Amino acid sequence: SDERILGSSDFVQSILDTQNEYMERKFRYRAAGINIDTVVEKVAEMYQLDPESLLAPGGRGLYAAGRALICFYSVKELGMQGIRVAKRLGLSPSAVTHSVKPGKKIAEEEGVNLKFFN
Repeated sequence: SDERILGSSDFVQSILDTQNEYMERKFRYRAAGINIDTVVEKVAEMYQLDPESLLAPGGRGLYAAGRALICFYSVKELGMQGIRVAKRLGLSPSAVTHSVKPGKKIAEEEGVNLKFFN
């Protein structure tokens, strides 16, 4: 049990297991040198765009979708702080926070899996 989590022992265990999986995945990414630049490259390749164009301000369509995916994967998969992602993308931290949810939706709807590992 963990006194920080309220609920049945099964619920507490499921929360702890989920958190452990997330931490292991985050460590694995860092150990392999996967960072936001890796995400930018993968998204650019997926949309057949120049990686630098995804880092440029403005843009709509694929550029906005690409940046949303970058925000989602960087924050949720790599565990990066929004402020670090914001600096790299030239966005405000709140724009990064607001882009995570659309990025997740795009990933789900388009079946995007950046597959950092085989």
